[in-house]
Amino acid sequence: MPHIGVTVYDLLLSCPGDVLDLKETIDACVKSFNASIGEANNIRIELKHWSTDSFSQSGDKPQNILNRQFVDDCDLCVALLGIRFGTPTDNYDSGTEEEIEKMLEQDKQVFLYFVERNVDPSKIDLDQYKKVQEFKKKYTDKGVYTVVKSAEELRSNFQNALSLYFIKLVAPNTTQLQPTLAPKLIISSTNDDGTSITPTYTHYQKIKLVKDKEDSIKELIEKISAITITRPSEQSSEEQESEISDDELQEMCVSDVLEALENKKISTKQYHRLCGTKPPEYHKVEIDEEHQKLVSSFCEKHGITLNGDFYYLGNLQREIKFALITPFGNSSTSYLGSDLEQEKHKLLEDLLYKFREYNHVVEFLGGIDSMPYVSLQIENQGNTFDEDIDVKLFIEQGCFADIDDVPQPGLFFLEEAVELKVPKALFCGHHDADIEDYTNYPVSYAPPKLSLPFKSRDEEIAEQREEYQDMMEYVFCYDLRENDEDDILCFNIPYLKQNTKMFFPSYLFFKKKPENLRYEIRSKHSPEVYKGTLKLVDGSEK
Repeated sequence: MPHIGVTVYDLLLSCPGDVLDLKETIDACVKSFNASIGEANNIRIELKHWSTDSFSQSGDKPQNILNRQFVDDCDLCVALLGIRFGTPTDNYDSGTEEEIEKMLEQDKQVFLYFVERNVDPSKIDLDQYKKVQEFKKKYTDKGVYTVVKSAEELRSNFQNALSLYFIKLVAPNTTQLQPTLAPKLIISSTNDDGTSITPTYTHYQKIKLVKDKEDSIKELIEKISAITITRPSEQSSEEQESEISDDELQEMCVSDVLEALENKKISTKQYHRLCGTKPPEYHKVEIDEEHQKLVSSFCEKHGITLNGDFYYLGNLQREIKFALITPFGNSSTSYLGSDLEQEKHKLLEDLLYKFREYNHVVEFLGGIDSMPYVSLQIENQGNTFDEDIDVKLFIEQGCFADIDDVPQPGLFFLEEAVELKVPKALFCGHHDADIEDYTNYPVSYAPPKLSLPFKSRDEEIAEQREEYQDMMEYVFCYDLRENDEDDILCFNIPYLKQNTKMFFPSYLFFKKKPENLRYEIRSKHSPEVYKGTLKLVDGSEK
Protein backbone atom coordinates (compact mmCIF):
# COMPACT_ATOMS: atom_id res chain seq x y z
CA MET A 1 0.00 0.00 0.00
CA PRO A 2 1.17 3.68 -0.38
CA HIS A 3 3.61 4.75 2.38
CA ILE A 4 3.98 8.08 4.20
CA GLY A 5 6.57 10.53 2.88
CA VAL A 6 7.76 9.53 -0.54
CA THR A 7 4.84 7.62 -1.99
CA VAL A 8 5.93 4.03 -2.65
CA TYR A 9 3.93 1.78 -4.94
CA ASP A 10 4.46 -1.97 -4.91
CA LEU A 11 4.45 -3.37 -8.46
CA LEU A 12 3.78 -7.12 -8.70
CA LEU A 13 5.53 -9.02 -11.48
CA SER A 14 3.41 -12.06 -12.34
CA CYS A 15 4.65 -14.54 -14.96
CA PRO A 16 5.34 -18.25 -15.63
CA GLY A 17 8.92 -19.48 -15.89
CA ASP A 18 9.22 -19.31 -19.70
CA VAL A 19 9.25 -15.48 -19.64
CA LEU A 20 11.07 -14.99 -16.33
CA ASP A 21 14.14 -13.77 -18.25
CA LEU A 22 12.15 -10.58 -18.98
CA LYS A 23 12.22 -9.67 -15.27
CA GLU A 24 15.44 -7.75 -16.00
CA THR A 25 13.61 -5.69 -18.64
CA ILE A 26 10.78 -4.82 -16.23
CA ASP A 27 13.29 -4.00 -13.49
CA ALA A 28 15.16 -1.64 -15.86
CA CYS A 29 11.90 0.17 -16.68
CA VAL A 30 11.13 0.62 -12.98
CA LYS A 31 14.60 2.00 -12.25
CA SER A 32 14.33 4.41 -15.20
CA PHE A 33 10.92 5.62 -13.98
CA ASN A 34 12.17 6.12 -10.41
CA ALA A 35 15.12 8.19 -11.63
CA SER A 36 12.97 10.50 -13.79
CA ILE A 37 9.21 10.89 -13.28
CA GLY A 38 9.33 9.27 -9.86
CA GLU A 39 12.08 11.57 -8.59
CA ALA A 40 10.25 14.66 -9.86
CA ASN A 41 6.95 13.65 -8.22
CA ASN A 42 8.14 12.03 -4.97
CA ILE A 43 7.08 8.60 -6.22
CA ARG A 44 9.00 5.37 -6.03
CA ILE A 45 8.03 1.98 -7.45
CA GLU A 46 9.26 -1.22 -5.83
CA LEU A 47 9.15 -4.37 -7.95
CA LYS A 48 7.82 -7.45 -6.15
CA HIS A 49 8.31 -11.04 -7.31
CA TRP A 50 8.22 -14.36 -5.49
CA SER A 51 11.89 -15.03 -6.34
CA THR A 52 13.02 -11.98 -4.32
CA ASP A 53 10.13 -11.16 -1.95
CA SER A 54 8.93 -14.48 -0.54
CA PHE A 55 10.26 -16.74 2.20
CA SER A 56 9.69 -20.32 3.28
CA GLN A 57 6.49 -20.74 5.26
CA SER A 58 4.24 -23.71 5.99
CA GLY A 59 0.62 -24.16 6.93
CA ASP A 60 -1.17 -23.36 3.68
CA LYS A 61 -1.12 -23.77 -0.11
CA PRO A 62 1.87 -22.08 -1.85
CA GLN A 63 -0.21 -19.46 -3.69
CA ASN A 64 -2.16 -18.54 -0.54
CA ILE A 65 1.13 -18.03 1.32
CA LEU A 66 2.47 -15.78 -1.47
CA ASN A 67 -0.77 -13.79 -1.44
CA ARG A 68 -0.47 -13.08 2.28
CA GLN A 69 3.25 -12.34 2.17
CA PHE A 70 3.17 -9.64 -0.53
CA VAL A 71 0.75 -10.18 -3.44
CA ASP A 72 -2.37 -8.84 -1.73
CA ASP A 73 -0.56 -5.65 -0.68
CA CYS A 74 0.67 -4.77 -4.20
CA ASP A 75 -0.82 -1.65 -5.77
CA LEU A 76 -0.49 -2.58 -9.42
CA CYS A 77 0.69 -5.51 -11.52
CA VAL A 78 2.63 -6.23 -14.68
CA ALA A 79 1.85 -9.70 -16.03
CA LEU A 80 3.68 -11.55 -18.82
CA LEU A 81 2.45 -14.63 -20.69
CA GLY A 82 4.39 -16.48 -23.39
CA ILE A 83 3.81 -20.13 -24.32
CA ARG A 84 3.16 -21.41 -20.77
CA PHE A 85 0.18 -20.63 -18.53
CA GLY A 86 1.68 -21.83 -15.26
CA THR A 87 0.86 -24.16 -12.36
CA PRO A 88 -2.82 -24.50 -11.31
CA THR A 89 -4.01 -23.20 -7.91
CA ASP A 90 -7.13 -24.23 -5.96
CA ASN A 91 -9.47 -21.94 -7.90
CA TYR A 92 -7.58 -20.95 -11.07
CA ASP A 93 -5.66 -22.61 -13.90
CA SER A 94 -2.45 -20.89 -12.79
CA GLY A 95 -0.99 -18.59 -10.15
CA THR A 96 -0.53 -15.91 -12.81
CA GLU A 97 -4.21 -16.06 -13.73
CA GLU A 98 -5.22 -15.83 -10.06
CA GLU A 99 -3.02 -12.79 -9.49
CA ILE A 100 -4.34 -11.02 -12.60
CA GLU A 101 -7.98 -11.72 -11.83
CA LYS A 102 -7.73 -10.65 -8.17
CA MET A 103 -5.99 -7.41 -9.11
CA LEU A 104 -8.69 -6.62 -11.68
CA GLU A 105 -11.47 -7.47 -9.21
CA GLN A 106 -10.00 -4.86 -6.83
CA ASP A 107 -9.82 -2.27 -9.66
CA LYS A 108 -6.05 -2.22 -9.48
CA GLN A 109 -4.02 -1.43 -12.60
CA VAL A 110 -2.81 -4.46 -14.56
CA PHE A 111 -0.32 -4.13 -17.42
CA LEU A 112 -0.80 -7.43 -19.30
CA TYR A 113 1.58 -8.45 -22.09
CA PHE A 114 1.48 -11.48 -24.37
CA VAL A 115 5.03 -12.21 -25.46
CA GLU A 116 5.16 -13.76 -28.94
CA ARG A 117 8.82 -14.61 -29.48
CA ASN A 118 10.27 -17.21 -31.82
CA VAL A 119 10.60 -20.50 -29.92
CA ASP A 120 11.64 -24.04 -30.72
CA PRO A 121 8.36 -25.88 -31.59
CA SER A 122 9.60 -28.94 -29.69
CA LYS A 123 9.48 -26.89 -26.46
CA ILE A 124 5.80 -25.98 -26.83
CA ASP A 125 3.38 -27.77 -24.52
CA LEU A 126 0.18 -27.60 -26.57
CA ASP A 127 -2.12 -27.81 -23.51
CA GLN A 128 -0.30 -24.89 -21.87
CA TYR A 129 -0.22 -22.88 -25.09
CA LYS A 130 -3.96 -23.48 -25.61
CA LYS A 131 -4.71 -22.09 -22.13
CA VAL A 132 -2.68 -18.96 -22.93
CA GLN A 133 -4.66 -18.42 -26.14
CA GLU A 134 -8.00 -18.99 -24.39
CA PHE A 135 -7.06 -16.44 -21.71
CA LYS A 136 -6.02 -13.98 -24.43
CA LYS A 137 -9.32 -14.50 -26.24
CA LYS A 138 -11.20 -13.80 -23.00
CA TYR A 139 -9.82 -10.25 -22.91
CA THR A 140 -9.92 -9.49 -26.65
CA ASP A 141 -11.56 -6.12 -27.40
CA LYS A 142 -11.37 -5.07 -23.71
CA GLY A 143 -8.15 -3.07 -24.06
CA VAL A 144 -6.48 -4.99 -21.24
CA TYR A 145 -3.46 -6.50 -22.97
CA THR A 146 -0.71 -5.71 -25.47
CA VAL A 147 1.23 -8.09 -27.73
CA VAL A 148 5.02 -7.69 -27.87
CA LYS A 149 7.57 -9.54 -29.99
CA SER A 150 10.82 -8.90 -28.13
CA ALA A 151 12.41 -7.66 -24.90
CA GLU A 152 13.13 -4.30 -26.54
CA GLU A 153 9.50 -3.89 -27.61
CA LEU A 154 8.38 -4.81 -24.10
CA ARG A 155 10.79 -2.26 -22.58
CA SER A 156 9.63 0.56 -24.85
CA ASN A 157 5.95 -0.26 -24.41
CA PHE A 158 5.98 -0.75 -20.65
CA GLN A 159 8.17 2.31 -20.05
CA ASN A 160 5.63 4.50 -21.86
CA ALA A 161 2.61 2.81 -20.25
CA LEU A 162 4.05 3.21 -16.75
CA SER A 163 4.80 6.90 -17.37
CA LEU A 164 1.35 7.64 -18.78
CA TYR A 165 -0.38 5.83 -15.91
CA PHE A 166 1.40 7.84 -13.21
CA ILE A 167 1.14 11.13 -15.12
CA LYS A 168 -2.64 10.68 -15.06
CA LEU A 169 -2.46 9.61 -11.42
CA VAL A 170 -0.65 12.75 -10.25
CA ALA A 171 -2.70 14.99 -12.61
CA PRO A 172 -6.25 13.57 -12.28
CA ASN A 173 -7.85 16.40 -14.29
CA THR A 174 -6.01 15.28 -17.41
CA THR A 175 -8.54 13.29 -19.45
CA GLN A 176 -6.60 12.86 -22.63
CA LEU A 177 -3.09 13.14 -24.01
CA GLN A 178 -1.84 16.67 -24.29
CA PRO A 179 -1.19 17.83 -27.88
CA THR A 180 2.52 17.72 -27.18
CA LEU A 181 2.23 13.98 -26.43
CA ALA A 182 -0.09 12.78 -29.18
CA PRO A 183 0.32 10.12 -31.87
CA LYS A 184 -0.61 10.98 -35.45
CA LEU A 185 -1.14 8.13 -37.89
CA ILE A 186 -1.18 8.30 -41.69
CA ILE A 187 -0.69 5.89 -44.60
CA SER A 188 1.53 6.74 -47.54
CA SER A 189 3.50 5.11 -50.32
CA THR A 190 7.12 4.14 -49.80
CA ASN A 191 7.83 5.16 -53.42
CA ASP A 192 6.07 8.52 -53.83
CA ASP A 193 5.61 11.71 -51.86
CA GLY A 194 2.18 13.09 -51.04
CA THR A 195 -1.15 11.38 -51.67
CA SER A 196 -0.68 10.52 -55.36
CA ILE A 197 0.75 7.09 -56.01
CA THR A 198 2.02 5.71 -59.29
CA PRO A 199 1.60 1.92 -59.33
CA THR A 200 4.86 0.42 -60.53
CA TYR A 201 6.06 -2.95 -61.76
CA THR A 202 8.46 -5.13 -59.86
CA HIS A 203 10.94 -5.93 -62.67
CA TYR A 204 11.80 -9.08 -60.78
CA GLN A 205 13.27 -10.55 -63.99
CA LYS A 206 16.24 -8.26 -63.42
CA ILE A 207 17.02 -9.59 -59.95
CA LYS A 208 20.14 -11.55 -59.07
CA LEU A 209 18.32 -14.90 -59.07
CA VAL A 210 17.70 -14.63 -62.82
CA LYS A 211 21.22 -13.42 -63.56
CA ASP A 212 22.73 -16.27 -61.53
CA LYS A 213 20.76 -18.81 -63.55
CA GLU A 214 21.80 -17.14 -66.81
CA ASP A 215 25.45 -17.23 -65.72
CA SER A 216 25.14 -20.90 -64.77
CA ILE A 217 23.71 -21.71 -68.21
CA LYS A 218 26.46 -19.77 -69.98
CA GLU A 219 29.14 -21.58 -67.96
CA LEU A 220 27.65 -24.95 -68.87
CA ILE A 221 27.46 -24.02 -72.56
CA GLU A 222 31.17 -23.15 -72.50
CA LYS A 223 31.95 -26.46 -70.83
CA ILE A 224 30.02 -28.43 -73.45
CA SER A 225 31.56 -26.44 -76.32
CA ALA A 226 35.03 -27.36 -75.06
CA ILE A 227 34.37 -31.11 -75.50
CA THR A 228 35.56 -32.47 -78.86
CA ILE A 229 34.28 -35.86 -80.00
CA THR A 230 36.11 -37.35 -82.99
CA ARG A 231 33.93 -38.48 -85.84
CA PRO A 232 33.87 -42.33 -85.91
CA SER A 233 35.12 -44.54 -88.71
CA GLU A 234 32.64 -45.69 -91.31
CA GLN A 235 32.28 -49.05 -89.60
CA SER A 236 31.05 -48.91 -85.98
CA SER A 237 32.56 -51.07 -83.30
CA GLU A 238 29.45 -53.24 -83.30
CA GLU A 239 29.87 -53.95 -87.02
CA GLN A 240 33.59 -54.61 -86.91
CA GLU A 241 34.76 -58.17 -87.51
CA SER A 242 35.09 -60.17 -84.30
CA GLU A 243 38.40 -61.69 -83.30
CA ILE A 244 36.72 -64.96 -82.29
CA SER A 245 34.46 -66.95 -84.61
CA ASP A 246 31.15 -68.46 -83.56
CA ASP A 247 32.64 -72.00 -83.82
CA GLU A 248 35.51 -71.06 -81.50
CA LEU A 249 33.05 -69.47 -79.14
CA GLN A 250 31.15 -72.75 -78.80
CA GLU A 251 34.26 -74.41 -77.37
CA MET A 252 34.95 -71.74 -74.72
CA CYS A 253 33.91 -71.90 -71.06
CA VAL A 254 31.51 -69.35 -69.61
CA SER A 255 34.19 -67.28 -67.84
CA ASP A 256 36.25 -67.00 -71.03
CA VAL A 257 33.17 -65.92 -73.02
CA LEU A 258 32.37 -63.19 -70.51
CA GLU A 259 35.99 -62.01 -70.53
CA ALA A 260 35.98 -61.90 -74.33
CA LEU A 261 32.76 -59.86 -74.29
CA GLU A 262 34.21 -57.43 -71.77
CA ASN A 263 37.38 -57.01 -73.83
CA LYS A 264 35.28 -56.51 -77.00
CA LYS A 265 36.82 -59.54 -78.75
CA ILE A 266 33.30 -60.63 -79.55
CA SER A 267 30.22 -58.57 -80.30
CA THR A 268 27.10 -58.44 -78.17
CA LYS A 269 25.23 -59.98 -81.10
CA GLN A 270 27.57 -63.01 -81.03
CA TYR A 271 27.06 -63.31 -77.28
CA HIS A 272 23.26 -63.31 -77.60
CA ARG A 273 23.40 -65.82 -80.50
CA LEU A 274 25.44 -68.10 -78.29
CA CYS A 275 22.98 -67.67 -75.36
CA GLY A 276 19.89 -67.94 -77.57
CA THR A 277 18.57 -64.63 -76.25
CA LYS A 278 17.26 -61.53 -77.95
CA PRO A 279 19.86 -58.77 -78.13
CA PRO A 280 18.87 -55.41 -76.57
CA GLU A 281 17.63 -52.59 -78.73
CA TYR A 282 19.93 -49.64 -79.21
CA HIS A 283 18.80 -46.16 -80.11
CA LYS A 284 21.22 -43.51 -81.17
CA VAL A 285 21.10 -40.58 -78.78
CA GLU A 286 20.38 -37.21 -80.37
CA ILE A 287 19.18 -33.89 -79.03
CA ASP A 288 15.76 -33.18 -80.56
CA GLU A 289 15.03 -30.04 -82.53
CA GLU A 290 12.74 -28.54 -79.87
CA HIS A 291 15.53 -28.56 -77.30
CA GLN A 292 18.03 -27.28 -79.84
CA LYS A 293 15.73 -24.31 -80.54
CA LEU A 294 15.52 -23.66 -76.79
CA VAL A 295 19.31 -23.45 -76.53
CA SER A 296 19.74 -21.52 -79.77
CA SER A 297 17.14 -18.92 -78.73
CA PHE A 298 19.00 -18.27 -75.47
CA CYS A 299 22.35 -18.08 -77.24
CA GLU A 300 21.03 -15.66 -79.84
CA LYS A 301 19.60 -13.42 -77.11
CA HIS A 302 22.93 -13.38 -75.23
CA GLY A 303 25.24 -13.18 -78.25
CA ILE A 304 26.67 -16.70 -77.92
CA THR A 305 27.85 -18.59 -81.03
CA LEU A 306 27.68 -22.39 -80.94
CA ASN A 307 30.11 -24.56 -82.90
CA GLY A 308 28.77 -27.01 -85.49
CA ASP A 309 29.38 -30.07 -83.27
CA PHE A 310 27.74 -28.65 -80.13
CA TYR A 311 24.96 -31.26 -80.16
CA TYR A 312 27.05 -34.07 -81.64
CA LEU A 313 27.28 -37.15 -79.36
CA GLY A 314 29.29 -39.49 -81.56
CA ASN A 315 28.01 -43.06 -81.53
CA LEU A 316 26.35 -42.85 -78.11
CA GLN A 317 23.57 -45.43 -77.84
CA ARG A 318 20.68 -45.69 -75.43
CA GLU A 319 19.65 -49.14 -74.16
CA ILE A 320 16.33 -49.56 -72.35
CA LYS A 321 16.26 -52.32 -69.76
CA PHE A 322 12.95 -53.19 -68.15
CA ALA A 323 13.17 -54.26 -64.54
CA LEU A 324 10.86 -55.37 -61.75
CA ILE A 325 8.65 -52.66 -60.30
CA THR A 326 10.37 -51.01 -57.34
CA PRO A 327 9.62 -47.94 -55.20
CA PHE A 328 12.04 -46.07 -57.45
CA GLY A 329 10.44 -46.92 -60.80
CA ASN A 330 9.96 -49.82 -63.20
CA SER A 331 12.72 -49.31 -65.75
CA SER A 332 16.29 -48.17 -65.98
CA THR A 333 18.24 -46.53 -68.77
CA SER A 334 21.88 -47.15 -69.59
CA TYR A 335 24.08 -45.62 -72.25
CA LEU A 336 26.68 -47.30 -74.42
CA GLY A 337 29.49 -45.14 -75.68
CA SER A 338 32.84 -43.66 -74.80
CA ASP A 339 33.40 -41.84 -71.52
CA LEU A 340 33.63 -38.56 -73.42
CA GLU A 341 30.34 -39.19 -75.20
CA GLN A 342 28.60 -40.04 -71.94
CA GLU A 343 30.10 -37.03 -70.17
CA LYS A 344 28.90 -34.66 -72.90
CA HIS A 345 25.45 -36.23 -72.89
CA LYS A 346 25.21 -35.78 -69.10
CA LEU A 347 26.18 -32.11 -69.43
CA LEU A 348 23.58 -31.59 -72.17
CA GLU A 349 20.93 -33.17 -69.94
CA ASP A 350 21.99 -30.85 -67.12
CA LEU A 351 21.76 -27.91 -69.52
CA LEU A 352 18.23 -28.80 -70.58
CA TYR A 353 17.16 -29.13 -66.94
CA LYS A 354 18.66 -25.73 -66.17
CA PHE A 355 16.71 -24.30 -69.10
CA ARG A 356 13.48 -25.73 -67.67
CA GLU A 357 14.31 -24.14 -64.30
CA TYR A 358 15.27 -20.86 -65.94
CA ASN A 359 12.13 -20.71 -68.07
CA HIS A 360 9.88 -21.42 -65.07
CA VAL A 361 11.63 -18.70 -63.07
CA VAL A 362 11.29 -16.18 -65.92
CA GLU A 363 7.67 -17.21 -66.52
CA PHE A 364 6.84 -16.87 -62.79
CA LEU A 365 8.59 -13.53 -62.33
CA GLY A 366 7.32 -12.26 -65.68
CA GLY A 367 3.75 -12.97 -64.57
CA ILE A 368 4.32 -10.91 -61.45
CA ASP A 369 6.03 -8.17 -63.43
CA SER A 370 2.84 -7.77 -65.48
CA MET A 371 0.83 -6.87 -62.35
CA PRO A 372 0.89 -3.28 -61.01
CA TYR A 373 1.62 -2.99 -57.31
CA VAL A 374 2.10 -0.42 -54.56
CA SER A 375 4.31 -0.50 -51.49
CA LEU A 376 2.61 1.21 -48.56
CA GLN A 377 3.66 2.23 -45.07
CA ILE A 378 1.89 3.41 -41.95
CA GLU A 379 3.58 6.29 -40.20
CA ASN A 380 3.27 7.73 -36.70
CA GLN A 381 4.13 11.40 -37.18
CA GLY A 382 3.38 12.25 -33.54
CA ASN A 383 5.80 12.44 -30.66
CA THR A 384 4.45 9.58 -28.54
CA PHE A 385 3.86 5.91 -29.23
CA ASP A 386 0.54 4.31 -30.12
CA GLU A 387 -0.80 0.78 -29.61
CA ASP A 388 -3.35 -1.71 -30.92
CA ILE A 389 -3.58 0.04 -34.28
CA ASP A 390 -6.36 -1.30 -36.52
CA VAL A 391 -6.00 -0.47 -40.21
CA LYS A 392 -8.73 -0.73 -42.84
CA LEU A 393 -7.90 -0.15 -46.51
CA PHE A 394 -10.80 0.21 -48.97
CA ILE A 395 -10.15 -0.90 -52.58
CA GLU A 396 -12.65 -0.77 -55.42
CA GLN A 397 -14.05 -4.28 -55.98
CA GLY A 398 -12.47 -6.25 -58.81
CA CYS A 399 -9.08 -4.53 -58.54
CA PHE A 400 -7.23 -6.19 -55.66
CA ALA A 401 -5.22 -9.34 -56.43
CA ASP A 402 -5.59 -11.90 -53.65
CA ILE A 403 -3.03 -14.70 -53.21
CA ASP A 404 -4.98 -16.89 -55.63
CA ASP A 405 -4.54 -14.22 -58.32
CA VAL A 406 -0.76 -13.93 -57.91
CA PRO A 407 1.21 -16.30 -60.23
CA GLN A 408 2.47 -19.54 -58.68
CA PRO A 409 5.96 -20.96 -59.34
CA GLY A 410 6.13 -23.68 -62.00
CA LEU A 411 7.18 -27.27 -61.29
CA PHE A 412 10.89 -26.75 -61.98
CA PHE A 413 11.08 -23.66 -59.74
CA LEU A 414 8.75 -24.80 -56.97
CA GLU A 415 11.28 -26.52 -54.69
CA GLU A 416 13.74 -23.63 -54.96
CA ALA A 417 10.94 -21.10 -54.36
CA VAL A 418 10.13 -22.86 -51.08
CA GLU A 419 13.81 -22.98 -50.05
CA LEU A 420 14.25 -19.27 -50.85
CA LYS A 421 11.00 -18.36 -49.02
CA VAL A 422 10.00 -16.36 -52.10
CA PRO A 423 6.79 -14.81 -50.68
CA LYS A 424 8.66 -13.17 -47.79
CA ALA A 425 11.73 -12.35 -49.91
CA LEU A 426 9.94 -10.81 -52.91
CA PHE A 427 6.52 -9.62 -51.75
CA CYS A 428 7.38 -7.72 -48.56
CA GLY A 429 9.09 -4.44 -47.87
CA HIS A 430 12.04 -4.99 -45.57
CA HIS A 431 15.69 -4.18 -44.88
CA ASP A 432 15.09 -0.43 -45.20
CA ALA A 433 17.05 1.77 -42.82
CA ASP A 434 14.17 4.26 -42.49
CA ILE A 435 11.17 1.90 -42.39
CA GLU A 436 10.57 -0.87 -39.85
CA ASP A 437 9.52 -4.35 -40.94
CA TYR A 438 5.94 -5.35 -40.20
CA THR A 439 5.95 -7.31 -36.91
CA ASN A 440 2.49 -8.79 -36.42
CA TYR A 441 2.56 -11.74 -38.80
CA PRO A 442 0.47 -14.67 -37.53
CA VAL A 443 2.05 -16.99 -34.97
CA SER A 444 1.03 -20.58 -35.42
CA TYR A 445 2.28 -23.98 -34.38
CA ALA A 446 2.07 -26.91 -36.77
CA PRO A 447 3.18 -30.38 -35.63
CA PRO A 448 6.03 -31.76 -37.77
CA LYS A 449 4.76 -33.69 -40.76
CA LEU A 450 5.40 -37.42 -40.96
CA SER A 451 8.05 -37.98 -43.60
CA LEU A 452 7.55 -41.22 -45.56
CA PRO A 453 10.72 -43.03 -46.67
CA PHE A 454 9.48 -43.63 -50.23
CA LYS A 455 7.38 -40.68 -51.31
CA SER A 456 6.29 -40.48 -54.90
CA ARG A 457 7.23 -37.42 -56.92
CA ASP A 458 3.58 -36.37 -56.96
CA GLU A 459 3.47 -36.51 -53.14
CA GLU A 460 6.65 -34.42 -52.88
CA ILE A 461 5.21 -31.81 -55.25
CA ALA A 462 1.91 -31.70 -53.32
CA GLU A 463 3.83 -31.08 -50.06
CA GLN A 464 5.86 -28.30 -51.67
CA ARG A 465 2.70 -26.67 -53.06
CA GLU A 466 1.12 -26.77 -49.61
CA GLU A 467 4.24 -25.31 -47.97
CA TYR A 468 4.40 -22.50 -50.54
CA GLN A 469 0.72 -21.73 -49.99
CA ASP A 470 1.33 -21.52 -46.23
CA MET A 471 4.12 -18.99 -46.90
CA MET A 472 1.78 -16.90 -49.05
CA GLU A 473 -0.93 -16.89 -46.38
CA TYR A 474 1.66 -15.91 -43.76
CA VAL A 475 2.72 -12.86 -45.78
CA PHE A 476 -0.69 -11.82 -47.15
CA CYS A 477 -2.14 -11.92 -43.64
CA TYR A 478 -4.98 -9.48 -44.21
CA ASP A 479 -8.47 -10.11 -42.95
CA LEU A 480 -10.39 -9.67 -46.22
CA ARG A 481 -13.90 -8.25 -46.04
CA GLU A 482 -16.18 -6.44 -48.45
CA ASN A 483 -19.10 -4.09 -48.71
CA ASP A 484 -21.27 -3.22 -51.71
CA GLU A 485 -18.49 -1.28 -53.42
CA ASP A 486 -15.14 -2.19 -51.94
CA ASP A 487 -12.84 -4.97 -50.90
CA ILE A 488 -11.59 -4.16 -47.41
CA LEU A 489 -8.14 -5.18 -46.16
CA CYS A 490 -7.84 -5.24 -42.36
CA PHE A 491 -4.76 -5.80 -40.22
CA ASN A 492 -3.36 -4.82 -36.83
CA ILE A 493 -0.12 -3.28 -35.58
CA PRO A 494 0.37 -3.86 -31.82
CA TYR A 495 2.81 -0.99 -31.30
CA LEU A 496 4.29 1.89 -33.29
CA LYS A 497 6.82 4.32 -31.87
CA GLN A 498 6.66 8.05 -32.45
CA ASN A 499 8.26 9.40 -35.65
CA THR A 500 8.38 5.87 -37.01
CA LYS A 501 7.31 4.25 -40.28
CA MET A 502 6.34 0.61 -40.73
CA PHE A 503 5.75 -1.42 -43.90
CA PHE A 504 2.39 -2.99 -44.65
CA PRO A 505 2.48 -6.81 -44.27
CA SER A 506 3.08 -7.12 -48.03
CA TYR A 507 3.04 -5.23 -51.30
CA LEU A 508 -0.46 -4.83 -52.72
CA PHE A 509 -0.92 -6.27 -56.21
CA PHE A 510 -3.77 -5.33 -58.52
CA LYS A 511 -5.55 -7.06 -61.37
CA LYS A 512 -6.39 -3.58 -62.62
CA LYS A 513 -5.54 -0.14 -61.27
CA PRO A 514 -8.12 1.30 -58.85
CA GLU A 515 -8.81 5.02 -58.88
CA ASN A 516 -7.85 5.45 -55.24
CA LEU A 517 -7.27 3.75 -51.89
CA ARG A 518 -9.20 4.96 -48.86
CA TYR A 519 -8.13 4.14 -45.32
CA GLU A 520 -9.35 4.32 -41.74
CA ILE A 521 -7.12 3.91 -38.69
CA ARG A 522 -8.27 3.34 -35.12
CA SER A 523 -5.89 2.97 -32.19
CA LYS A 524 -5.69 2.78 -28.42
CA HIS A 525 -4.34 6.26 -27.72
CA SER A 526 -6.05 8.20 -30.49
CA PRO A 527 -9.67 9.23 -29.78
CA GLU A 528 -10.23 10.16 -33.42
CA VAL A 529 -10.49 7.87 -36.43
CA TYR A 530 -7.74 8.81 -38.89
CA LYS A 531 -9.04 8.85 -42.47
CA GLY A 532 -7.35 9.53 -45.78
CA THR A 533 -7.39 8.84 -49.52
CA LEU A 534 -4.47 7.91 -51.73
CA LYS A 535 -5.01 8.65 -55.41
CA LEU A 536 -3.47 6.18 -57.87
CA VAL A 537 -2.33 7.79 -61.10
CA ASP A 538 -0.54 6.71 -64.25
CA GLY A 539 3.01 7.87 -64.70
CA SER A 540 1.96 10.28 -67.45
CA GLU A 541 -0.52 12.03 -65.11
CA LYS A 542 2.10 13.13 -62.56
